[in-house]
Amino acid sequence: MRRLVPALWVLAASTPVWAASPALLVDLGAGGGYDDNLNNATSAEQREGSMFGTSWLTAGVLNRVAERLRVTLNGAYSGTYYAEFDDLTVNALSVRSSGRFSRGTATSFTVGAGAGRRWYGDDERNATVYEFSLGLRERFAPRFSLRAGYRYASRAAEVSTYSSRGNRFTVDGEFQPDDSTWIGLGYGVAVGQSVFYESAATPTPSNGRGRRPSSTFGANQVAFKDDTTTHTLSASWEQGVAESLFARVEYAYSLVTADAGDAQDNLVWGSVGYRY
Repeated sequence: MRRLVPALWVLAASTPVWAASPALLVDLGAGGGYDDNLNNATSAEQREGSMFGTSWLTAGVLNRVAERLRVTLNGAYSGTYYAEFDDLTVNALSVRSSGRFSRGTATSFTVGAGAGRRWYGDDERNATVYEFSLGLRERFAPRFSLRAGYRYASRAAEVSTYSSRGNRFTVDGEFQPDDSTWIGLGYGVAVGQSVFYESAATPTPSNGRGRRPSSTFGANQVAFKDDTTTHTLSASWEQGVAESLFARVEYAYSLVTADAGDAQDNLVWGSVGYRY
């Protein structure tokens, strides 16, 4: 895998260099939604759900360094606010670089890497995050394309219970019925670790690690980490409402399987944004 990035640059170097000034990229917005199982409860009666608010700002530059290669570098802020569970409220800063190599007008390959820092309402969760991603996109028709992706992410938290490493694979399709509308359907599977919460009187499953007291979802509870496989189905609709302005609605259903039990989660999110 380490050879992919050098190979991409060598391939791009064989094409004539385009003398083009870097283009400014800006993406910002705000939104909100509802998540019905923040604590990964294995029964519907124990689920803890909450409304949440989100905001984000990404700014960077895109440079077309060769006829078929575009490179981007950006910095970003994102935040998620949970009115009922302050421990989970998070503010994040990150930097990321990526390169996209195009083969003709239908196929493109993307490789990227980034790093960032997250600050939570609970300092034990504060973490440094690193990620690496690969993507392939194929346009089968002027208004329909399929994408496949891979992402590795590492989160090193102040307390190991909240640290994780994981691999995620995704496949999704995008349909554009008109110039200002995008409809997406996707599936992803992630293999890594997740945090579970239970009564302090309940024995921790054999694979559970990092058991520690937690008051995030109530008194007399503990948090622990378990290996998980998460399957996610998602649907999205994005609508351009004016020049550079858009509205977006998303829904995701996830099934989390672990030694601690299987958990189901539903998430609905809506947002408005500006993209330049």
